[in-house]
Amino acid sequence: MEPQPERNDHSAKGFGGFFPNCREASRLQSESLDHSLPFFRRLGLRFHLLICKWCRRYGKQIHLLHSAAQK
Repeated sequence: MEPQPERNDHSAKGFGGFFPNCREASRLQSESLDHSLPFFRRLGLRFHLLICKWCRRYGKQIHLLHSAAQK
């Protein structure tokens, strides 16, 4: 029996790591609050966020926390 992939792992390893998995997407979202991401990282993150509602939700939460901390 073949092991099942992790539920939130949407990575496409066939594309040279262009699409981040959920762990990488959450790290990139946190990183993007401090400084802008390189173009291809930003593009890969956006593609991931199109298909992963959990990472979109996480991004909204950290954005809210970051905004509250700035005040």
